[in-house]
Amino acid sequence: MTRKVAKVILSVAIALLVIGLLRGPVVQTVGAAVMTIDEFRITTDPAQQNEADIYGTRIVWQDNRNGNWDIYMYDVSGAGGDVQITTNTSNQYGPQIYGDRIVYYDDRNGNWDIYMYDLVNHSETQITTNAAIQQNPAMYG
Repeated sequence: MTRKVAKVILSVAIALLVIGLLRGPVVQTVGAAVMTIDEFRITTDPAQQNEADIYGTRIVWQDNRNGNWDIYMYDVSGAGGDVQITTNTSNQYGPQIYGDRIVYYDDRNGNWDIYMYDLVNHSETQITTNAAIQQNPAMYG
């Protein structure tokens, strides 16, 4: 290829680039994705509910509908409503859920202790027994 041909090719390429820059960017409209969010109420009881935590399709919270704070759970994949996890007349607070286990703190022994509820075995286990206050459990793995 001679220098003269190379200069012509380079000139044409530069001219095409300049023309493209003068025209501005090419914008093509693409169909926008539409996201639908389904919102629904988990509990309809007028008592106070708070401190919710979620893992997978399960939601847990503390609920004052029985005149004391209890732990409740709702599984959004199931057909049933909310399920009362704790039934002791003391207060249970701060639920955290991971997998099939829920941890919370409870004042049934005159001080705060940490408890765990196993959703598979439907059993409650006291985790701490120290006379000092144990609160705000967290769980992972």
